[in-house]
Amino acid sequence: MRSYKYKGLIIYKNNSSRFKNSSYYSIVNPKLKDKNGRMLHAHGMSESQMRKIADCFRKIMHGKYPNKYSLNVRSKASRLLGFYIKMK
Repeated sequence: MRSYKYKGLIIYKNNSSRFKNSSYYSIVNPKLKDKNGRMLHAHGMSESQMRKIADCFRKIMHGKYPNKYSLNVRSKASRLLGFYIKMK
């Protein structure tokens, strides 16, 4: 597992034995935890997607509307702040 900090968040590269040893990425907000004590996080398939989520997260933190990002990215960035958006 490899990890590094990016814009105040931590990006992890994980290997999954559950999915034929494929890799996936996680992004974690180390400053906030959910009601069960786990750090708020989101998952994705590529490192570039994790960087987009972090960039969108920073925009939201500074009070700007992240309109150039897709709904999926905005939803995951909001999840890092503790807002859960349910999709149908």
